[in-house]
Amino acid sequence: MENEEKRPREKSGRRWIKYLVTAAVGLVMALAVLGIRGAYSGDIGSLEMAGYLSDAFFIPGILITGFGCLVFVSSEGAFDGLVYGLKLFVDKFRFGRLAREHELESFGDYKARKAEKGKPSFGFMIIVGLAFLAISAAFLLRYMSLEA
Repeated sequence: MENEEKRPREKSGRRWIKYLVTAAVGLVMALAVLGIRGAYSGDIGSLEMAGYLSDAFFIPGILITGFGCLVFVSSEGAFDGLVYGLKLFVDKFRFGRLAREHELESFGDYKARKAEKGKPSFGFMIIVGLAFLAISAAFLLRYMSLEA
């Protein structure tokens, strides 16, 4: 019974790892943008730094949120027809043993097989991306207040 009690706790711990890894990737992207913009040169004012920080958090925020939205759209089946069609097209060019062993499945069977796999999680990407966008908006407000 102890194993059954530990499993939900382990799953919740694993859930946070996705958030932390995604945030770490976003921070690396933000640091790279800061480096590209020249924020590490040392001779910039607080106005320019606020603008650089806004840009640095905006780019990973948009990318991470966009990837999360793409995973959501894909998990709902928006690209199933395109993927099925491409697989049919590639199957036309198979030669030899692979072509004979491969059975052609109908689109309905393909959709059913995809449904059995389950849907991938995507919410963590959208939440982390929106957090980066909120940080970017805060630095943008700071930039606008310093500029005025």
